[in-house]
Amino acid sequence: MNLLISWSKAQSKTVALALHGWLPIVLPGIEPWMSSEDIDKGRDWFRELQSKLSEIRLCLICITPDNVRSPWIYYEVGAIAAKDPGVLIYPYLVGVSSSMLSDGPLGKWQCTIAEVDDTWKLIRSLNVNALSSRHDLSLLEGNYRTHWSVLFEKLQPILHSEEDASQWFVQTDADHVAGVNLSSEARTLLIEAS
Repeated sequence: MNLLISWSKAQSKTVALALHGWLPIVLPGIEPWMSSEDIDKGRDWFRELQSKLSEIRLCLICITPDNVRSPWIYYEVGAIAAKDPGVLIYPYLVGVSSSMLSDGPLGKWQCTIAEVDDTWKLIRSLNVNALSSRHDLSLLEGNYRTHWSVLFEKLQPILHSEEDASQWFVQTDADHVAGVNLSSEARTLLIEAS
């Protein structure tokens, strides 16, 4: 295992399952680990997860409208980030704008939007940081472009859901004052000014 895929709630689990199966096809050599798929039946899932959180260097966090402020996501990120400043946290946003993360713990990491060009940047980063032997970028990009539609098709129900992301978004004081539609920079400035 060289990449932990973190999820919380139904939509996020759908994204995590899609990535868990898709990433090894697009990026040979990547070994994603996901709690619901890689913990044997009968095992103490919390102990197994704690063990993985203590050893992992790379974490892909699936953020969807139903888990934007999930305490579980923040717990996992905190457990990983606290151990080493060199760990890489990859928030993967599906149906969520980055401004919704700007004043929370996830706002300090570069996010990836679930669209073709930004997801390609994520794959390039994983190629450099997760694998001991890197793939040639032109070959990797060809493989990525060939398989992108498979992932995108699985993300479509979340990207086009009628569900209002704001119903799951636990607003902070800054949100109440300024609204949730500010840019990340504007929210950060507002918080710092207050």
